[in-house]
Amino acid sequence: MRSPFLNANRRFYMSLYGKLALTLLALLTALACVYGYLTAYSAIRYFDATHQRLNVDVAAHIATFTKPFLTQGVNQAGADDIFFNAMVTNPSAEVYLLDSTGRVLVYHAPATKIKRSQVSLEPIREFISQKGKVYIKGDDPRSVADQKIFSVAEVRNNSRMQGYVYVILGGEQYGSVMESLLQSHVLLWGLLTLLITLTAALLIGLISFHRLTRGMEAITVAVGQFRQGDYLARVQVKASRELALVADTFNDMADELSRTITNLTQSERIRRELVASISHDLRTPITAIHGYADALTTNTLPEDTRHQYADVIAQGSKKLIIMVDELAELAKLEARDTQLQPEPFAIADLLSEVIARFTPLAERQQLMLMCMNCQSSVFCYADVGLIERVLQNLLENTLKNTPANGIIQVELSQPESGLLTISVQNPVSHLPDFIQAYLRSDVCTPERTPGSGLGLAIVEKILKLHDTRLRAAQPEANFIRFSFELPVYKGSDR
Repeated sequence: MRSPFLNANRRFYMSLYGKLALTLLALLTALACVYGYLTAYSAIRYFDATHQRLNVDVAAHIATFTKPFLTQGVNQAGADDIFFNAMVTNPSAEVYLLDSTGRVLVYHAPATKIKRSQVSLEPIREFISQKGKVYIKGDDPRSVADQKIFSVAEVRNNSRMQGYVYVILGGEQYGSVMESLLQSHVLLWGLLTLLITLTAALLIGLISFHRLTRGMEAITVAVGQFRQGDYLARVQVKASRELALVADTFNDMADELSRTITNLTQSERIRRELVASISHDLRTPITAIHGYADALTTNTLPEDTRHQYADVIAQGSKKLIIMVDELAELAKLEARDTQLQPEPFAIADLLSEVIARFTPLAERQQLMLMCMNCQSSVFCYADVGLIERVLQNLLENTLKNTPANGIIQVELSQPESGLLTISVQNPVSHLPDFIQAYLRSDVCTPERTPGSGLGLAIVEKILKLHDTRLRAAQPEANFIRFSFELPVYKGSDR
């Protein structure tokens, strides 16, 4: 079983904050190492350059106060004495006498200390040409490969070049002291300063990362909640502009997805209710057809009764054909297979034509059809065939629900804000359930109530294609009014 401490550590290392913190620590550690190395290197170089500049004339003074060369050779005793006194006076200096080729002639040290008997003349010549004003290192006779700061002076006899007094300023003792000082002062204080700086930078970085990742964690939590089905989860981030932009983008996406999910859920519910409504509407004619068909199989029925039953079966079959056609039309509208063909047309002429078509049926049912403002010359811009279908379905629905001697009123309102309202109003002996549902929601969704038929469902889909909708209202008791809006033709809508 994994301990809680290990689990917590694992979560920390796997989190964005932990990864950023470890990355920052590694980066600061690397920078600290580089900074420490450069600081130590610069300090040593600074000390060497200062020491060389302060002792630039040491070799010249030694060459002036001693005669290291005789007429026929080297003044060994005199050179040893002078070199010894110089090294006693300045313990960090190591004095050598070189010939004109750079070969070591005289030195004050055990022979085993000397590792090379020839030094390069190139640094010596550069030092003399620059008069010691530049930082330069020369070969150290006590080392095979090392180079150290030095002072050098030419030894001449009547302008004849005899050799060089070559002084290593950073000798062995100087190196030991420098190493001790570097460890006790430079490295100590440098490391202390570096540690303070590193700690401060790390703390500031961790605080900044915490503020940054806190917003990211809020976004991650909200995404997780949304994925688990909490579609109300949103991100509240008060952070940088970039994170706020990410949060706003997620919130907008979540809003859109929530609307889509809500619409899909509602569509699925409507689909189930539509199936129930269609089943209800299909059951009545099918039951009648089945019952009368069974009765016709009886040979004892009179001829006139058989004709009557056959008429009922024929009427039921017609209703089924109409419902099947309406289902096909509704399916086509649902699938968006119907392409609008908008054109300008006189809405008053269309209304007059549809009303004239339904007037005989209304009269047979002892109903009256009236059209208000049907002399209007306003043109609408829509699919005239589909709008005619809307008017037909509304009037068919109205004729079914209007009691005898009722007046059905179709009205065109005066256009406002570029829209024309068409309404159909009729009295009802009682309010059907589906109409009461419309009145409660103000916006018609006829699929949701069994018994409302497919006509209004088709109306709703057609109007949706025209970016408008069907509304229901109850202007007074036992009256119902359906209305919708169409855009007025402005001459530039084609």
